[in-house]
Amino acid sequence: MSIVEPSSGSAPAVDDGLYTVICTGIDERIVENDQFGNPDKLEFHLELENVRDEDDQPVTLDPRINRKWSEKATLYKWAVAFGLDISLDAPLDTDLLLGR
Repeated sequence: MSIVEPSSGSAPAVDDGLYTVICTGIDERIVENDQFGNPDKLEFHLELENVRDEDDQPVTLDPRINRKWSEKATLYKWAVAFGLDISLDAPLDTDLLLGR
């Protein structure tokens, strides 16, 4: 059995539903001791369109995904969802996702 320690940090409260997001940035991250041996990550900065917090600031989410490029990879699925016309035979420039 695995033991899960309490998490720290804060996440915005967002009601269940579907939201349009805009990719405002992507950073490369290294996650030490990744349980699946994939330390190389991309941290996306996604702004929820037309959603504001209690201080009237845009709500953003910062999910991390593996820095992998294949048909089964989350990055590929996100690139398709963001509307890129892409080829798995060529490298992906993540700057193409910005503003989408």
